[in-house]
Amino acid sequence: MIFGPEAQLERWEFTQLDEEQVKAIGHQYSLSRLLSRLLIIRGLTKDEGQLKQFLTPPRALMTEVSGLADPEHLERALSRIKKAIVSNEKIVIHGDPDADGITGTTILVAGLSHFKAQVAYDFPIRAIEGHGLQPRIIEEAKDNGVELLITTDCGTKDVEAVAYAKSLGIDVIITDHHIMGNIHPDAHAIVNPQMLEPDSQFKVLSGAGVSFKVITALFVHMNEPFPKPLRQYLLSLVSLGTLSDRMSLLVPMNRLLVQRGVEALSETNMEGLKVLKRVCGHGMTAAIHAHELTRTIVPRLNAPGRIGNPKAGIADSNLVVDLLLVGTGTSNAKRATVLLNKFLTAMDEQKANNQDQPLEQAAIVNEVNEERKKITSQIEDEIDRLIDEQVDLKHDRVILIRGKNWNPGVIGIDADRLKERFMRPAIILTSYPDSEYVRGSSRSIPGINLYRIIEEADLEFEKEHGRKLFLSTVQTPLGERQINAFGGHSQACGFSIHQDLVEPFVKSLREKMKRLDPVDFYCRYEIVDELELSQISIRFIRALNHMGPYGQHFDFPAFVIKNCQISKDGKLFGNKYQKVRFPHVQFDVLNEHKNGYTQRIKAIGFGLADKYQTLVQTDQTATFDIICMLELDMRRPGRRGYQQNRPETIRLNVKDIRLSGDSNVSDVTKVVSQLTEL
Repeated sequence: MIFGPEAQLERWEFTQLDEEQVKAIGHQYSLSRLLSRLLIIRGLTKDEGQLKQFLTPPRALMTEVSGLADPEHLERALSRIKKAIVSNEKIVIHGDPDADGITGTTILVAGLSHFKAQVAYDFPIRAIEGHGLQPRIIEEAKDNGVELLITTDCGTKDVEAVAYAKSLGIDVIITDHHIMGNIHPDAHAIVNPQMLEPDSQFKVLSGAGVSFKVITALFVHMNEPFPKPLRQYLLSLVSLGTLSDRMSLLVPMNRLLVQRGVEALSETNMEGLKVLKRVCGHGMTAAIHAHELTRTIVPRLNAPGRIGNPKAGIADSNLVVDLLLVGTGTSNAKRATVLLNKFLTAMDEQKANNQDQPLEQAAIVNEVNEERKKITSQIEDEIDRLIDEQVDLKHDRVILIRGKNWNPGVIGIDADRLKERFMRPAIILTSYPDSEYVRGSSRSIPGINLYRIIEEADLEFEKEHGRKLFLSTVQTPLGERQINAFGGHSQACGFSIHQDLVEPFVKSLREKMKRLDPVDFYCRYEIVDELELSQISIRFIRALNHMGPYGQHFDFPAFVIKNCQISKDGKLFGNKYQKVRFPHVQFDVLNEHKNGYTQRIKAIGFGLADKYQTLVQTDQTATFDIICMLELDMRRPGRRGYQQNRPETIRLNVKDIRLSGDSNVSDVTKVVSQLTEL
């Protein structure tokens, strides 16, 4: 198998389509040539029923709950929640500390609060406790007289923790979307679409999506109408959770939830969401597009959970829920601290006025995200120094880096960057001098289900040795207890493992990776069409945006532009915390017309700085081909305040670049035939 820089040419694939089929699809459904090509490439035209649902998702999918979970479990969950509401019992929502778990928690809190439930919420301290149902939160719930604990985006594999809660007299309802383990927790009820055997649209819901469906079902169970303002607010949260967890947008149910949710977010009057939008650079009245949210609001929702630690005075996921709830009447203003008041002075809207609580909370969330960037960049710099000694870039099928004392809340981001950089699954392990356990985070490429591979290693180890690979030990008033420490999805998962078991795990992992078909490693950009620079306009980009929402499995279209010129004085940059290297580049793409006019379009290439520098050293007459996505440069906060009236400008988000004529765009069959076995 070929890895390394030469393998990058494999990513250039122009899909050859039958133009007669393109015309037929366009005529049948009144679609443009571009949209017809996009739908064919995404495989949506093979089933007429699927295509119709994709183009116009039935409205009923938004409130459909039949098929969400095992009917008996769903009924038990709804009945137990109703009992808690009627009896005025205390309820605690236990969320996973990422954007999906945060939005899922907010949905449950806001929904239950509508029924006047006594509801509180908490999250694991990720850097200390990791993911999953935590004994600390269970014990605090017991001390506070809580009788019902509801999880969101976690709990499916927390067999030991659920048993612990039950031993303390606390009923647990699990709402989750993660893959089920061989042993199910003995919870009062499990609402997880993964429990059902048949494939259905519910199985690709996010944790926030499951929470929304639970609240939808609760309104039916309570025989009350679902108020439209509340539904719109919850839908805006569902869209953020679905996009953050990269759930498929080929599925009509998710497509509808995100579509309606993003519309609701664009128009929201909820103060918490409004100031979060403002901090992230979104105009108050401008339409928002789904693919923009994954790089603006979503990272800020994730950041506090990655590095937050209330014990150390660092705002955590609870603060984000506080912010999101502002305007619903359920916000706990005491949680919004003044730790980062200095950042308020940089915002014209504040004018040093600390009375504006929502904006204060948004500023804190923003600063925590800046701190997350700093930590992530420091780890990335260390990884650069470790790659040569720990990785064989020519032959390793998985990029595996071992570090020390890295913040476990952010290593997933660095694993994701490694995966993108080398187009292979990536795993980062980090050990600590005061712990026997090693924390790990992994990211994978589309063709490889890394979760299943790691799970197989766990099951084989348990069968041979009678114990699990992925456990961690926690102290409780009842003594030392072991809890599950592995979970995730096909493309992203995390775990804790005893230091003595790391080598057996790595050996098993590498053996399983060797057995994979080389075609599984083939990654490419699906180029939708070839464009001339003269075709690119604000109107054209708006038409592309209208085809959304874009996201997982329905990515924003990538185009190839051939024989263009690029400026040779590009600006290299990284974020302000990157000291070792500047991996990104800004430059202009040029098109010289015969009449002497030169068209210039701004371009940005994330991770392309080295390649850009190499290419521009060729002769001055060289032309280039680029793969890019088209963007309207978003309005962002300026150094002295929000630039409300900044005009929209076109920008090319360049994914790859090469000399014109360097190689024909690859045919997938030809590329795979050229791969050699290790």
